[in-house]
Amino acid sequence: MTKIVYYLTPSSFCFGVKRSIDQLDDIIANHQNEKIFYIHALMHNPKVTKDFEKQGVIFVETIDEVRYDKAIVVFSAHGTNREVLTKARQKFKAVYNLECPFVSKIYAEIIGFIEQGIATFFYIGKEHHQEGKNILEYIHRNDEYHMSSKTRNRSLR
Repeated sequence: MTKIVYYLTPSSFCFGVKRSIDQLDDIIANHQNEKIFYIHALMHNPKVTKDFEKQGVIFVETIDEVRYDKAIVVFSAHGTNREVLTKARQKFKAVYNLECPFVSKIYAEIIGFIEQGIATFFYIGKEHHQEGKNILEYIHRNDEYHMSSKTRNRSLR
């Protein structure tokens, strides 16, 4: 029996972060004097985060930290769990999902693989990074996955 291994790679820094910065600028312009909560880090750059904080954006890790139903909630380019996104849309005034198209593509590929009956995944990436956590949530619905965050100078055989 032939086994096929599908290699899912994390997208790392991509145009999705730049796109999110531009979109957040537009959201701020369109929602002046409203509370804007950004779920997770926009990017891992303290200067960019501080610049947005000066404009009134409040950075939090989860929607549970948003205690204001009239809030504008923005999800990062790293993607989010679909159940969390649905819950946010039901609860808050406005919700923006700034998920990078490359991240969306990875989620769609995982769902497609699962629908094809593929039961084992190997994910090589940062275990505690938001993108990795979300990918693992998709994979975890399936039978088996393997996680590795130590890939430097290693190969799959």
